[in-house]
Amino acid sequence: DFEGVRVVDRHTKQLLYNIEGLLSQAHHLKVYGDLLLLGMWDGYIQIHDIPSGGQCSRLVGHNYRVNCLDMSGNIVASASSDKTVKLWNYPTSGLLGTLRGHSKMVNVVQIASHQQSVLSASKDGTIRLWKPHLGYSTAPRILTTNSPINTMQYDGEHKIISGGDDKLIRIWDIRLNDADANVISLEGHTGPVNTIHFDEYRILSGGSDKTIHLWDYR
Repeated sequence: DFEGVRVVDRHTKQLLYNIEGLLSQAHHLKVYGDLLLLGMWDGYIQIHDIPSGGQCSRLVGHNYRVNCLDMSGNIVASASSDKTVKLWNYPTSGLLGTLRGHSKMVNVVQIASHQQSVLSASKDGTIRLWKPHLGYSTAPRILTTNSPINTMQYDGEHKIISGGDDKLIRIWDIRLNDADANVISLEGHTGPVNTIHFDEYRILSGGSDKTIHLWDYR
């Protein structure tokens, strides 16, 4: 059995990159340009250069599993089961700072670079909008639900869509105050919502109920 990571060109089906002999299991991966980012079960982050086939960086700082990674420019953001979000400089591998405040594992992180923001979603039922350029101890804006959040996506402007253990898909408008920001809640899944993707008009969602739903939310 193969134990590692393979990168395949989706058009030609050609194997581009093969990683074997990982010291820990890869829990999350993200491709950013020619870079492959791996979030590991032991809390480490590995960054590999796909064309050369070599590891070019290793980020050390999380105490538990890395659940999500994002990258914008030379900034890497990581979300972990240690309840923190960390920002790193690539390629120096230096830790820029740690965002603390979640009370349970952080499942999702997303960088909105043009707004100088970082968004995170957690099992504690909150979405947090951070402004690291104002200081890593600056209090974030917090959007609250009564259920763990498993997945989240931000459109980079004013719309956030999230899914969680309450089986709902929530659409948020961050132009509104916190009490009114959850403008729509879509019901249909009979189990936790684990993954979402959306464009201008449609939402694709997958849940523990073994179904995939396609929504038109115009």
